[in-house]
Amino acid sequence: SPEKDVPALLEAARMCPEIPFRIAGSYWRMPELPGKATANVQFLGELPPTALDDLYNHAAMVVFATRCYEGFPAVLLEAMTHSRPVVCAKLGGMGEAVEDKVSGRLYESGNAAALAGKIRELWADEAMRLKFGEQGRQKAQSVYSRDIVYGKLMDAYEMALVGKTAGAMLK
Repeated sequence: SPEKDVPALLEAARMCPEIPFRIAGSYWRMPELPGKATANVQFLGELPPTALDDLYNHAAMVVFATRCYEGFPAVLLEAMTHSRPVVCAKLGGMGEAVEDKVSGRLYESGNAAALAGKIRELWADEAMRLKFGEQGRQKAQSVYSRDIVYGKLMDAYEMALVGKTAGAMLK
């Protein structure tokens, strides 16, 4: 969809003709996109979970171009759990989830040249990609795992209940 800023991603791909790009997801809202892509870009359409899993497993990195302030897009966690470094815009909660030069690279949203530079930097340095991917996987396990998130949610409920009870006792 337009807020995902695929045009900036296509412009970055044009600047990186040596790098293959595979774009997953429906593009029915922007059917003109495939016609604007260069030869190094392949549109895959919507993928079932097994095919998406395979795409992550064979990707050098995951690029999440967006101009939208998103809280915590699932694609970031999916990339991190697959030990893939992420290149994403420095918007919303994405800059907290993906730490620049730790689990990926951040760029200014809408800046295709900066996006291309971050992609090219990671593409050229396999050791960096592996390091960032592993650090992202560790963060996903230690901060965003099901058990950790469940524990934090239960703590929040407990604090809300205690606060509500304390408030009721004051009346």
